[in-house]
Formats: sequence, structure tokens, C-alpha cells
Amino acid sequence: MADNGAKGAIIGLGGGEFRRVKNGLDEAQVTSYINELISQRDILIQREEHLSSLTKLAEKTVAEADKLAENIKAESI
Repeated sequence: MADNGAKGAIIGLGGGEFRRVKNGLDEAQVTSYINELISQRDILIQREEHLSSLTKLAEKTVAEADKLAENIKAESI
């Protein structure tokens, strides 16, 4: 990775590599990188929502199983 400040040099930033151009970094590369990050974030949000839903279901199932076990225990006495 060249980082001599010259036009065309490759700059590493946030895990991405961007070509240096006259006025900064290559806009198309930066835009593409940001869009990819947004896409990854959206996927992670969906996964987190799904995991949260599964956690609530598991908690509800355990609570219902505990109640059922108590009822069975009470009936057997």
C-alpha cells in the first residue's frame, strides 16, 4: 500500500483501500465502500431483530414450561 501522498497512491482507511485523486479520495470508491457498509449494517439490524424475537420466544417457552411443571407436580400430590 503506497502512501506517499501522490495522485494515484492507495490510502488505507477503515479497512478499505482508496485511490488518491486530485481533490482527495476517489469518490466512486468511497461511495461504493459506504454503500457496502450500509448494506452490512442493515443485514446486522435484521439479524439482531430476529435474535431478539427468538430470545423472547425462548423466555416465554421456558416460563410456560415452568408453569406446566408446577401444575403437573401439584396434580401428582
